[in-house]
Amino acid sequence: MTYDKKQHLTRRSFVQKTGLLAGGVLMGAGVAPDGARSAVSAAVDQSDVPRRTLGKTNVPITTYTLGTAPCGFSEHVSVKDIADIVNAAIDVGVTSIDTARRYAKAEEGVGLGLGRRRKEVFLATKVFADTIEEAEECFSTSLKMLKTDYVDLAYFHNVGGRDMDRALEPDGVFPWMVKQKKLG
Repeated sequence: MTYDKKQHLTRRSFVQKTGLLAGGVLMGAGVAPDGARSAVSAAVDQSDVPRRTLGKTNVPITTYTLGTAPCGFSEHVSVKDIADIVNAAIDVGVTSIDTARRYAKAEEGVGLGLGRRRKEVFLATKVFADTIEEAEECFSTSLKMLKTDYVDLAYFHNVGGRDMDRALEPDGVFPWMVKQKKLG
């Protein structure tokens, strides 16, 4: 892969260009008015946001992923704020969103924000479970909260905190996740 400086958007430049919107939300001021959102969207050309192919999937995603844990846990960020952050990120060209049931209200906010834009993003969530029953419930709840019938990537969350011998057994969570992948 060759480095094309013309297509390179530095983290500093991206943060500077999008800081107005994110700062307004996180400071408790609510989401920036549409005029400010338009200004931020105009400041960052979507083609400036670098993309890479994800592994062997042949799926291009942005090298910047919107991680939702901080918003989900924050007392100062509402579900609607998370939805607005999701839309602002998509507006400026971010196509990768990462969330989890364990991130409090994050999945609900992402689901509210995506709406008709679901196909514009690569959506990842996580399964936090010790049993297949817990995994099925966690994953089903995630899909419901995200208001979608699929995710592009599902992680086995917090592997270090799991009983790995149990998780790898034929009726464990890991084989269940592999089966889910095969099912599509």
